[in-house]
Amino acid sequence: MGIERDDDGLFSGPTLDADGRIENANTPVDPNEYPAAPPSEDAPLELARSTIQPMEELPPEPPPPPPRRSNALKVIAGALLIGGLLLVGALVFKPNVPLPDGVRDSDLFHHVTAAKGQVIIMSEPVGATVFIGDSRVGTTPYAADNRWSGDVPVRLEAKGFAPFVTSFQGGKDQTLEVDLKKRESHTR
Repeated sequence: MGIERDDDGLFSGPTLDADGRIENANTPVDPNEYPAAPPSEDAPLELARSTIQPMEELPPEPPPPPPRRSNALKVIAGALLIGGLLLVGALVFKPNVPLPDGVRDSDLFHHVTAAKGQVIIMSEPVGATVFIGDSRVGTTPYAADNRWSGDVPVRLEAKGFAPFVTSFQGGKDQTLEVDLKKRESHTR
């Protein structure tokens, strides 16, 4: 069976189009036009050699590097660690200093300082200034953890009343109820 070729040496016989239909089907094919040469008896038959090369084995891929932590994460972790250490240090080494007027111990400090009691100071009239030691700590009615030790001096002052000086025992539940005395007026 021969192959039809045109003037350029290209195949010009029937072909399939994109839809699978035969084109140039009416072109006659002359089987004697290009006869196949019979194999010679002297020529040994050779098998066609494969042009496909065997795949070369690739080296294994190295494992991916471990994920890098950003410096921002390290900075945040360091800041949290330092803040935590400062908080623990403040709680452990908290000095026994009276708090300023209007400032109260938080529940966290209340449990950590391990105060063994509470001190409550009330006065008539209310609103007297409370001094513990030489520090002004608030006004009556006054309540705080009794984190002091030993005999603790207390002074109450109110306008128009004589100062009242006493003490309480530190580290225990203590309640002081004081009736302030009016100042004596001096007339000449």
